[in-house]
Parts: sequence; structure tokens; C-alpha cells
Amino acid sequence: MSSPYESTTDSCWICLVEGADDQGQPCMRNCACRGDSGWAHVGCLASFAKAGADVMEVDDFTELLANCMSGTVYSECHTCKHPYHGDLQLSLAHAWMDAVADLDDGAPQRLVAMLNFAEVSLHNDACDVAVQTSGDVRRALLSNIRGAGADPEFVIQCQTATFAMLMRASIASGDLEKACKYAGQLKSLQEKTGHHSLNGIGKIFSMIEGRMAPEKDQEQSELSIMMEMHESVVEMKGKDSLDAIKIAAQIGTELVNLRRHEESYPWHKEAHDRAKRVFGENNPEYIDIKRKFLLMHSTHGPRKGTLVTTDRKLNGVDITILRATKDGKKYIVEYGEGQKLKVSATQFVWAADAPVNVNDDGQVFCGYIDSFDSKANVYRVFLMSGVEEHDQYCFVKYPRHKISALFVDPSVLSGVGS
Repeated sequence: MSSPYESTTDSCWICLVEGADDQGQPCMRNCACRGDSGWAHVGCLASFAKAGADVMEVDDFTELLANCMSGTVYSECHTCKHPYHGDLQLSLAHAWMDAVADLDDGAPQRLVAMLNFAEVSLHNDACDVAVQTSGDVRRALLSNIRGAGADPEFVIQCQTATFAMLMRASIASGDLEKACKYAGQLKSLQEKTGHHSLNGIGKIFSMIEGRMAPEKDQEQSELSIMMEMHESVVEMKGKDSLDAIKIAAQIGTELVNLRRHEESYPWHKEAHDRAKRVFGENNPEYIDIKRKFLLMHSTHGPRKGTLVTTDRKLNGVDITILRATKDGKKYIVEYGEGQKLKVSATQFVWAADAPVNVNDDGQVFCGYIDSFDSKANVYRVFLMSGVEEHDQYCFVKYPRHKISALFVDPSVLSGVGS
């Protein structure tokens, strides 16, 4: 099965060549485009993005920073306007760095390209690279701040973006002392300049200080930091941005760690639904969020199904699967006002998100029902075990006879961390 992010049959929307380019590289699409839209060769995208960036003025780069890097083909799809992810995101970030390598250290495009690289690194959990690259931006900015033609507005926006990146990367790496330092510098900068592109930084600064308080208050303070960050990111980028979605998922996980499960469910549900709608079910970010959502909230998705029988009174009736019979060939189900019935696996259809076992030629995996194709008589299953963290083949089709009920906590069997 080929990768859902690569194609050897679709045409590049830039060069119009179908399939691989002269170097044998296939078309890629790591965005929110659907159908035959959005496919392009990395080399074509890099050339297209460079042509656009090379004619940008300092005001354009200032606006780019103010809009959190939204508006360049190096970081988002020209067609659907959603940010890239995965291999394509990394490739274009590297391509931009290569394109500005010969520019002066203080050139606006070079500094913005470096901040974009830091952002991509942070998204891919390379916190050390994000910190190092942001530090390089800060040093280059300071050494060139008195240079001829230095634009004050660009300098302020670049300083703001750099401090914000250093703060976020420090929080992600667990270095709260440095995070507090950068949050304080960002707060001071905004007070001096009157620029408040990152709203709520004062509250975030206070929360980070609180996170460094006595141990008994640390978990609660960390949760407060996340909530303040989520509020600020939503104001800057919107609820559908990758940052907002990921922070919402992190808040849900932190609430679970605090044993506040009922409060965590809405956060995980919001992150799950937005990621699915915005990025699509094959997006690695969505797959990771879906796993955690299902693992942590399996009690919100009980083992439900619908009867499929020749009995007109029972056909289509919703049921709850209680347990398997001793021989494992049938199930005891409940319907209506507590009535119980014994049925075989072919007499009902599992509901979406029901936890199940899959027997794949002797190997047993656990997963969740995604959907049922009545014509082909197969289930589409979202596998939780037997796949790697960002495996693109999590969704697999299996015939009905290979599906059985799973009556234990899936997280125990899946090996997928929360």
C-alpha cells in the first residue's frame, strides 16, 4: 500500500507533470486538500515559494511575523491555506533555510526563515533545535539592530516572535526557569513598545512562576499555563490552528493526570473533532490525537451496536454488548428496557468507536470500529496495536468474522502511551 501523502499518478499543480519529477521524487500532499487538488513536487514548491519570498519587502515579512507565519508557500498550502505537516513541512523548512543561506545575517527573510524552521522543529518535538535556532535569530538580530535601514516595526515583531518561541520551546522541554526568563523578557518588551501580539503574556508569566512554586501546586499551575497558552493561541491563530488543537489535547491529558476525567473529555473531544475536520483522518497529528482520545475515554464510547435480523421488531434496534458466551461464539446483548438477547456476530453491526479485537491470521490486535461497509460486509478498523505511532495504515478493513469484542482496557494491550 502506498503512502497517502505521496502519489505517482496525480499531476503537480505547479509544473503539471504527472507522477514523479526528473529526480524520481513523487508528488506530495501534506495539507487539507482533497481529491486531486494540492499535489506537488517538493522541488516545485520550493522554487515557487522562493520566487514569492524573494520579492517580499520588509513590511511583508513584518506582517508575516504578526500573522504567525501564515501567508507563505514555505509554510502553508497555496490551495487550501492550511499549514503543511509531516515530511513536506520539514522539507520546505529546510529548503527555505538553504535559499537564504547566502543572505546577510540580519536580512529579514533570513531571520523569518530561521524562525519558521524553529517553529517546524518545535512541532516535530525537536525542542533543542527550536531553542538553538531561535537563539541564533536573537543573536543575529541584536548584532544587526543598529545597522543601516533597520526597520523598527520588523525588529519589534521579530523580537516578540523570538521570545515567544524560546518560551514555548523551554516549556515543551521542561526548562521552566528559562521559560519564566523569556516570558518576563517578552512581557517587558510588550510593555515598553505597546505591542501585544501575544495576548495574556502577563498571565502566562505569572503562571510559569506559579509552576515553579512548591511541588503540591506544580501540576495545577502547569494546567493553568496550558489554558492561558490555549487562550492566547486561539486569539492569534484561531481554534482550527494546529497549535490550538495540540494544546487542547495536552490540556485534556493533563486533566486526566489530575484525575479530572469529566473535565478532560470536552478538551479531548474538541481537539479530536477539529483535527479530523481540518486536517483529515490520514494526518499524523489527527491519528495521534484520535489514539489518545479513544484510549482515555473508552468509557464514553461503550460497546454499542445495532441489531441486523429478519425479525422486523428487532431489526435496527440499538444494543449494548454485555459479554461473550462461554464458548465465545455468541454475545449477550441488552436492548430496550433491560431486555437481554443472545446473538451471533452476524446478527448485529458494531457502532463507531467500539473497542474490538482483530484476529489477523493468528495475530490479535486491538482497535476501534471506524465504520461498516454493508455491501462489502467488512469493518473499517482503527488499529491501536501492531502499528507504529504515526503509521499511515492505522485504518484497515477486515471481514466480520475477524472481529470480536474487547472487554478489557484497550490501553493495557495497545502499548500506546497517554
